Amino acid sequence: MGAQSTDVKWQLVMQGEGFVIDTDPESLTLSGPTMGATFRMAYSKSESIGNIKFRSRIDKYEFENGNYRTIDSRYFDSNGREISALTSSTPQKWRAASATASRMIDALRNAAPFGRWKVLKYKYGDGSNPRSDDSREVIALTNSFAFVNFNRVTAAKTSCDSPSLDLGNLQKKEIEKRLSISLDSLGIASNEVRTLSIRCHGSNSLMFLTSPGKAILLWDGMFLMMEREDRSGFTFPPVTIK
Repeated sequence: MGAQSTDVKWQLVMQGEGFVIDTDPESLTLSGPTMGATFRMAYSKSESIGNIKFRSRIDKYEFENGNYRTIDSRYFDSNGREISALTSSTPQKWRAASATASRMIDALRNAAPFGRWKVLKYKYGDGSNPRSDDSREVIALTNSFAFVNFNRVTAAKTSCDSPSLDLGNLQKKEIEKRLSISLDSLGIASNEVRTLSIRCHGSNSLMFLTSPGKAILLWDGMFLMMEREDRSGFTFPPVTIK
C-alpha cells in the first residue's frame, strides 16, 4: 500500500465548501490539442465509495477541445495511505468540461511553459556569443519579451497562431544530434531536458525548461535565454504571422 508523495509542489486551483483542489504544475503534458496534468482533491470530511471511505484523491486528467476525462485515479485515507481497492487506471469517457474542469484548464494555462518570458541574453544558433557587429535588431532581443500561450507563441516581433505544442522530456544526445550543437555551450548539463516542441506552418522551434522560471527558446535561428514573469494581467501583442 503506497502513500502520497511529499515531494510534489502542489499549487492551489480552487477551494470550495469542504474541498480543496491543487495541481502539480510539473506534471503538465502537451500533445497537440491534448493537455494533461495531475490534480489532487482533499476533503474536510471523509467521502465514501460504497462502504470504503477516503479523505483525498489524486487524478490524472486529460483535456481536449472543451472536453475532459480522468485516465488514472488513486484514493487515500486520512493518514495519507493509498486505498488500493479504489485505485483505477482505466481511462474514463470524455465529458464536456464542467465549471470545475474549466478552472483546472485555466490553472494549467497559467503554468510554465505558458506565460510571459523576458529575454535576458541571446546566443546564435551555433552556440556562439553576441558579436561586436550585431545589428540593432539582434541587439534589441535582450530585454524583449516572448509570450507562450496555448493558441499563440510570440517572440522577436513574430508570432505563430494555432501552434502544435508537445511538452515532454528529451534526451540530451537526441537534442544535440538534431541541432548539431553541444548543449553544454548553452549551460545545459542535464542528460534529460524538459522540452516544448513548437510546430508552426512548416517551421519548428524548441523551448528548453532548464530550471524553475528559466528557459531557453530556439527561435528564428537564435537561442533566447529567458526568465519567466507573472502571466497575470498582460495581453498578447498584435499578431504578425510567422
